[in-house]
Amino acid sequence: MVTGAASQEVASDKVVWTCQVEATGATRAEAYQRLRDSMTTLRGYLKDHQVPDSEINEKFLDTVTLYKQLPNGVTSNEISGYRLQQTLEVTSTRVDAITALSRESNALLEKGLS
Repeated sequence: MVTGAASQEVASDKVVWTCQVEATGATRAEAYQRLRDSMTTLRGYLKDHQVPDSEINEKFLDTVTLYKQLPNGVTSNEISGYRLQQTLEVTSTRVDAITALSRESNALLEKGLS
């Protein structure tokens, strides 16, 4: 009986880059406006780097209610604000270009995104 193994390097033909944007506010409306502003900044960044709309997909929006902490560390039932999170995916066959763009994404920090 003969057994063996082989390996072969395979090049990817598709890349998926997932970005998550988060914003907080005292009201849902305030948090949503901040989130929309951040998403607009992110989409502008992608457009500036020749990522077509057809490769961009906004995913689900998640809302988290934030509650005030009491001095003893216990969470109260009084709402202190809201945190909204939205995921954006870039799916492309331009693997090298999108990979390079994702590695340079720290430029988004300079635009106020984190």
